[in-house]
Amino acid sequence: MTIFSNFNQAFKIALQQSWTKAYARIVAFVLLYGGFAHVGNIAGWTGTPWLETPLLWQFMDVVLLIFDVGTAIALWFGVAWSVWLLFGGIFCLQILPYTVWRSQFISKPEDGAVLNQLIGTELIILSIFCILLVLPKDQEEEQVAEE
Repeated sequence: MTIFSNFNQAFKIALQQSWTKAYARIVAFVLLYGGFAHVGNIAGWTGTPWLETPLLWQFMDVVLLIFDVGTAIALWFGVAWSVWLLFGGIFCLQILPYTVWRSQFISKPEDGAVLNQLIGTELIILSIFCILLVLPKDQEEEQVAEE
């Protein structure tokens, strides 16, 4: 087995644990909320007409909407690869852009504080998920996952 399949097996077992499963579903709701926020941006309900926002913002709204909904569904059903999607997506679609290309996402002074809060929230979400993924697993639930 490759390291990738070993991790997938560990994720599958972890997502069957009651606390990890519950947390994955909470994260799914948070992602759905984010998806609705992007729908609101696209629909122009957030104050600025979407077509007047920078092209990068428009692109990110669409990509993050797809990411949020797809990841939420996968997490809800406890699909092992949803963990890869969550961590990779948050890093590549939020943490990296909001730090490396930070100036592209700041149109007014308070936007910097919002980005800091968003990055902090994402790091907390991932940290809690990491803790839950490495916690000892119940032997009974682990045997069920192997079958």
